[in-house]
Amino acid sequence: LAAAEAYVRVVCAPFGNLTDAQWRYMAAVGTRRKADGSLEMNYDRAIAQPYQKAYLEAKDINLWPLYDAIRCPTMVLRGAQSDILLHDTAAEMTTRGPRAQLVEVAGVGHAPMFLDELQVRIVQDFLLADPG
Repeated sequence: LAAAEAYVRVVCAPFGNLTDAQWRYMAAVGTRRKADGSLEMNYDRAIAQPYQKAYLEAKDINLWPLYDAIRCPTMVLRGAQSDILLHDTAAEMTTRGPRAQLVEVAGVGHAPMFLDELQVRIVQDFLLADPG
């Protein structure tokens, strides 16, 4: 598992400044043993297929009409260093559709991992807030 942890620390560095215990946890749940005994990342590789197809066909995907139709309280939790959800796009999400509450997590790339109390509390407070 030490080799897996070293690998995960490199490829998952954009997830932020995690503790040693959090990196060990990420390695334990984020990798799986293949039939030949080697390790691989433990995620559904098919998740990227729709985006790869759109990219290869050079199509722009306009999701704003769908976003604008949302009618419930919404929060955008964005890693401040995300190269996928740009700040300007996230900021626009606060001005249209459900007018999302934007929270940016400093020192994190696209996906905050919710392994620290602050990130968990942000979501918890949002979900438990009085909608009135």
